[in-house]
Amino acid sequence: MKLMRNMLIAVKLETIEGTDAAPLATDVMLVSGVQPTPINATFADRNNIQPFFGHTGNVQISSYSQISFSVELAGSGTLATPPKHAPMLKSSGFSETITASTKVDYVPLTTNQKSATIDCYLDGVLHKMVGCKGSAAFSLSAGGIPMITYTYTGYAAVITDTPNLSGLDYSAFKAPLGVNKVNTPTFTLHGVNVKAKELSIDMANVIEYRNYIGAEAVAFTDRKPTGNATIEYDSMATKNWWNASNLGTLDSLNMVHGTVAGNIVQLTAPKVRVTTTTINDDGGVAMLPLGLILQPNLGNDELMLTFK
Repeated sequence: MKLMRNMLIAVKLETIEGTDAAPLATDVMLVSGVQPTPINATFADRNNIQPFFGHTGNVQISSYSQISFSVELAGSGTLATPPKHAPMLKSSGFSETITASTKVDYVPLTTNQKSATIDCYLDGVLHKMVGCKGSAAFSLSAGGIPMITYTYTGYAAVITDTPNLSGLDYSAFKAPLGVNKVNTPTFTLHGVNVKAKELSIDMANVIEYRNYIGAEAVAFTDRKPTGNATIEYDSMATKNWWNASNLGTLDSLNMVHGTVAGNIVQLTAPKVRVTTTTINDDGGVAMLPLGLILQPNLGNDELMLTFK
């Protein structure tokens, strides 16, 4: 019997894509909601004709791994120091820029994305996944903990009986701040200060596992970031969101979470199109769920994540 509770995840960026980076105890990540698929196989049916009913069998064509998990969205506690989960951001298509004594910025990439080795230990069984590339989805909901959910694709896992890493130290992961009026002081959308119940943004990276004659790769091939914001329905004088949707207006988004230097997280997007869905009743209060489409301005800038 293996206990799901006795699980740990270690992530380390690869120097050579697809080559084991050998994560250590120092590379362990504080995660939740782990969903591993160490072997995801594809098959081709043989479809031979025989004079009787029955399956004629199949042949395995390829196999790859997938895994998803969530990380609390919080800073490192120190200005210009990347958060401990930075390797996941960088293997999910983001570049990292450190401004000394000030901040760390992450913006999406079109080329030269990084890969990671992800070791998933389950109570003495190691599922080693190399060449992993992923996508990140951000979620901030009032009354909850802000989270990033990472979803990865990698080469088929090598699975061995290996004791869980020892000497683990999670102290670099700072406690997150709950999403509320005090901790989340700023949320503007299209230049309007909105009263929001939630914001979610999915980078929607397209990750393709490819296995051809003479070639095997996990590749970023596209991204189309989208999101959702649920806000209080206000007067048309404050903002006519229906017109903004109908006209396809592009304008900015800015959310700041945190108030103490070193643990402030900011999400900004320069060109966001709003689409409306319906009007919801939330405890008697009219709420407006808005679909969001994030578009680039100059390129590779449709979302900036800043730790400051």
